[in-house]
Amino acid sequence: MKKVKDYFLEGCLIVFSVLFALFIENFVENIKIRTEKKLALERIKMELQRNEKILTEWIVLHQKVSNRLDVALSGENDSLRNALLKYTSFNFGVLTQNQQIVNTVLTNTAWETAKSTGIIAEFDFELIEHLTQVYSLQNTVMNTTLQNIIQVYFDESSHDMERLDITLKQMDILFRELVGQEKLLASVYDSTVRNFK
Repeated sequence: MKKVKDYFLEGCLIVFSVLFALFIENFVENIKIRTEKKLALERIKMELQRNEKILTEWIVLHQKVSNRLDVALSGENDSLRNALLKYTSFNFGVLTQNQQIVNTVLTNTAWETAKSTGIIAEFDFELIEHLTQVYSLQNTVMNTTLQNIIQVYFDESSHDMERLDITLKQMDILFRELVGQEKLLASVYDSTVRNFK
């Protein structure tokens, strides 16, 4: 009878030891996941704040270009047209007053890292919705609208100065679209950053 009692006690100790080890392992894993989640959220928030600052500068510059195009196309002031006609091809620097239209890029590194590591599975559903929206819109600005402006600039027909009005109209439409998207993106950045917990 004593042996049965000893075996039972040893069995209980083994089961307890295994369960305790699993508990500790699970506890440590949860701490690791919480730490990774916190780090990922901090990095994404910093990335969005950095992008928002860049975007604020872009909006000012791109709005100026859009305004200059409006004036040139309305016929109120021919100084832009006359400055452009001094060249044998379309001089983008005249349009932007020799400023780069993109001085740095909007990044998505923290977001892509969070997705690739799978840590976004730990984020709140509502936050994931906001982040998906902001990064999709950011992608549209960077990889569609800005690329369209560059494409028009590099189009051979844009450098035919007899087609200057057509090129200016194309640029006007694209810059209006760009400024509109940037303003929307700025508000989405702001609301997304406020949703971080």
